[in-house]
Amino acid sequence: MKRIACLWGLLLICTVGWAQTTWYNPLSAGATGETFVRGQGWNEDGGNYVRLPQRAQDKVREPVWRLANQSAGLSVCFRTDAPTIWVQYTVTGAHAMPHMPATGVSGLDLYRVSDGAFCFGSYAFGDTVRYSYQVDRPAQPAQPEEYELFLPLYNGVKQLEVGVEEGRQFAFVPVDRRLAIVVYGTSIAQGACASRPGMAWTNILQRSLQRPVVNLGFSGNGRLEPEMLDFINELPAAAYVLDCMPNLIHNTEAEVTELVEKAVRQIRAKHDAPILLVEHAGNSNGATSQERYESYTTVNRGQQEAYRRLKQAGVNRIVVVTGYQAATLERHLSREGVVFLRNEHYETTQMFDSARIGLAYLKDKCDTILFTPVDIPLFTVATVKTLLRSGHRLACPSCGQETGHPVLIGAELVEQILEDTGDGGLQGALGRLDTEMVPVPVNDPGILRDADTPEDFEALLQYHNQQLVRPVVSLSFAREVTF
Repeated sequence: MKRIACLWGLLLICTVGWAQTTWYNPLSAGATGETFVRGQGWNEDGGNYVRLPQRAQDKVREPVWRLANQSAGLSVCFRTDAPTIWVQYTVTGAHAMPHMPATGVSGLDLYRVSDGAFCFGSYAFGDTVRYSYQVDRPAQPAQPEEYELFLPLYNGVKQLEVGVEEGRQFAFVPVDRRLAIVVYGTSIAQGACASRPGMAWTNILQRSLQRPVVNLGFSGNGRLEPEMLDFINELPAAAYVLDCMPNLIHNTEAEVTELVEKAVRQIRAKHDAPILLVEHAGNSNGATSQERYESYTTVNRGQQEAYRRLKQAGVNRIVVVTGYQAATLERHLSREGVVFLRNEHYETTQMFDSARIGLAYLKDKCDTILFTPVDIPLFTVATVKTLLRSGHRLACPSCGQETGHPVLIGAELVEQILEDTGDGGLQGALGRLDTEMVPVPVNDPGILRDADTPEDFEALLQYHNQQLVRPVVSLSFAREVTF
């Protein structure tokens, strides 16, 4: 009987301790009607712990949506003077995985913001998961401290409350609205296989840089898919990190190159922020397994080739000004990294007015602009490179005795073009500039071929098909230094 009485006494003490606690829900609306959940790119569904908006469910594959409901990279900040902090919450799935402990899959992590100190927590996993933190060595004596609570990496959170002793100060800290670093990746980005949430590399990055990070890592499903990139493009960012190589090991080198190129162009069509391409770091058994070695070296070569092509092209942004059948054209080119601008009055205006729309958009976004009508599409990459390397600020390619497109225009000339009367169209405006047009010789008949009629288009298509395979000879001279 004595033993039973002691057990009941212990249970009563614990119950009383929790009963004197005041609980706070981070999904409760703040002054602006928003929640206090950090790391979310979207907050439009009334408050939750999900990493994609609800409207994404019908746009992305089912595994991506399922993983998006796991709270990797999400956190809650609060300020309190309490030495003891309790957290209770429920999750959507199993607490642990065979290769990852419950503390990483479903656990929490608490850090003090002022000095980045890790706060150790006692925990108990059940239908409700409970953590208890004792912080009896303050960084700032007699002052409230700010803390950041990192949420589970591989589980969804149904509901969560933070508790402090009744009468203690407590307030959630509003979400940091600075531009975030957006990470799109694989299980490694999501957090596998960290022993606790704070040790996921995206969370380490966030604490190290004191910069918001949006974690869009999806275990086994970081595949540079255009549907995901469409959502990523909704987020203005300080930088975009593409860390998808480990999930592309079943693709060929050429396929990886194409995926990376298209992904970069899709983002660059909307944003000027840096894009970081992360290589596959390799496997621990790469030195002993040829298959493993080839899997990650193949995807890395593919990504390196994409990077080389993007750098060589030297064209960072493609702008198309549409008018007639604009919606059809935009639909066909929606995944090609193109910025679309519409001339809504195309029926009553001239081509110069469409040119003005495009030039006005680009004037503060680049140093050099290449302009061409859409019916002259067959100039070569070599012609573009020759124009860009010419060093001129107003130039056009010439083949034989004729000049053609694209026309190179220095950004410093755009304002004068925009202020021109437009007499004689763009050609007239260029002729009235203080800078003289310089013809740049190229061996490219495509600069002259246009299509004004269906017959012209058929001839253009035939010419294009004949040029699919053609000899290209590159000659260079080198001079050695005499010793």
